[in-house]
Amino acid sequence: MKQLDKILTVEDVAKYENISGGASDKYVPIYTTDLINMLAPEFKFDHGEQVLGRSNAHYVDLVNDEGDRIRILNSFDRSLALRISLVSEGVLIPLGVERLVHIGTKAKGFTDEVAESRQEIFEAVAVAKKFEMFLKNTPITEDVAKDISREIFTHGKDAKKITEIVNYVDLIDGLDIQRYINLSIRGFLTGNYTYMKDAVKAVGKKKNSVLGRIQIENRIVALFTAKYPEYFL
Repeated sequence: MKQLDKILTVEDVAKYENISGGASDKYVPIYTTDLINMLAPEFKFDHGEQVLGRSNAHYVDLVNDEGDRIRILNSFDRSLALRISLVSEGVLIPLGVERLVHIGTKAKGFTDEVAESRQEIFEAVAVAKKFEMFLKNTPITEDVAKDISREIFTHGKDAKKITEIVNYVDLIDGLDIQRYINLSIRGFLTGNYTYMKDAVKAVGKKKNSVLGRIQIENRIVALFTAKYPEYFL
C-alpha cells in the first residue's frame, strides 16, 4: 500500500492542484489554495494529507484562534467532491458547500462568492458548533446506536452477508452520541469488533484508509440529516 503524503505547507497543497487529463472541457477548478487564502486570517493553515494513493485527492485543515478546525476536502480527478466541514471528534459536520461541483458557471463564480460571503461561512461554523454541542451533551440511545453501527460496520460489497455485529462500544455505559460515534469508528478501523458472515464468526480487520474514514463520517452525517433532522435544529 502506497504511503499517503503529508501536506505540511500551503506550498505543498499546490502540488495536488493538477487537473486530470480526463476532465471534461466544462470542468472548472476550485483551487484549495484559493480557499485557504480567502478564509485567512481568521482561519490559518494547519496541515493536510493526501487521501488516495496515485491521486490528487487531498484534505487540508484550517484552525482559528478559538481552536475551531475546518477541513477542506478536494480533488481534481473526480475522486472526491469539494466540501468544507467543521471537524469534530469522529464527525465532519458539513458547512453547506457539498453540492458544489467543478462544472460550469457555478464553479466559476464560487471563489468570488467565498470572497464576498466569508462571514456567511463563519456563521455556518457557528451553527455546526451548536450541532457539535448537541452530540456531546445528548446520551446515546439504543435505537440511535443501532443506526450508527449499521452505517459504520455494514457497508461494502459483502454488506448483505454480514449479520450479528458486535460493537464492543455498546458495552460502555453513559456515553454521549459524540463519544459513541468516535469510539465506534475507532473500533471499526482497528478491527476491534466481531461479526457473522455466511454463518461463520469473524473478527474485524485493521484498516488504514483516510478515504474510508471520510466515507464513514459522511454516512453518519447523512443518517442524522435524513432520519433525525431535529438534531440539526
